[in-house]
Amino acid sequence: MEKSRGFHFLVFACMLSLTANAWAVEVDCPKQVAFISKDTLSIGTTEILKEIYAAQGCPQTEFVGLPGRRGIQSFNHGKVDGEVFRLKQAEALYEREFVRSSKPLFILKSSLWQHPEVSQERRRPPGYILGVVWMESHMKGQNGKAFHSAEEMYAAYNSGLISGFLAADISVAAKIKQGNLTPAPKLEKTIHEVPLFHYLAKEFAPFMERLSQSLSDESFKGLAEGL
Repeated sequence: MEKSRGFHFLVFACMLSLTANAWAVEVDCPKQVAFISKDTLSIGTTEILKEIYAAQGCPQTEFVGLPGRRGIQSFNHGKVDGEVFRLKQAEALYEREFVRSSKPLFILKSSLWQHPEVSQERRRPPGYILGVVWMESHMKGQNGKAFHSAEEMYAAYNSGLISGFLAADISVAAKIKQGNLTPAPKLEKTIHEVPLFHYLAKEFAPFMERLSQSLSDESFKGLAEGL
C-alpha cells in the first residue's frame, strides 16, 4: 500500500513539474512584438524573425504592425512586449526597462537618395518617415516633407512631389530592381552605417539570451532577396 502511494505521489510530482515547465515556457514567450507597418525592411525582417522565434519555441508570438512612433509608445505603455528592430539611439525614448539582442540583427546602411535631375533637387524638399528616429534626427532644422509610411514617400517621389528621400539602401535597391521608383534615384550621400538590434521588455531576458545565441551572420543574409 505504501509503495502504491509513493508511486502515485511520484507520478503526480512529475506531472506537476511538467505542467510548471510548460507554463514557464509559455510565460517566457513575448505575446506581441511591434514592427513598423508599411515599411518594406521592417516587414521583411519580421518574416525572418518569426521563423527564429518559432525555432526558439515561441511560434505563438504575434507580430503587430504599427506606425514608428506608436511602436515606442505601445512598448512604453505595456501594450506590446518589444520591437522587431531599432537603432541604439532609440533607447533614450524607452520609458520601460528593456533588453536588446547581444548581437545586431544586421548592419543597416542608410542614405539620402535624390532625383537624377539637378533641377528637381533644387525645387522640392526631400522626404522622410515620421517615427523613424534616425530620419527625424537627420532632418531636424532642415526643410523636409514628412510621411507616415515608406510607401507614401515613394509614391510622392514618383509623382514629383519631393526631390528625393532618406531610406535604407537595401530597401531602395529592391525598389529599383522591381521598377517601383521612376526615375531611379541616385545615391547622394550616405548618412550612416549602423547596427539594428532586437528589443524586448526586461522580463523576457531569458528568451532574448536564447535568441541572441541563435543569431549568426547568415540569419538575415537572404533579406534583400525577400524585399
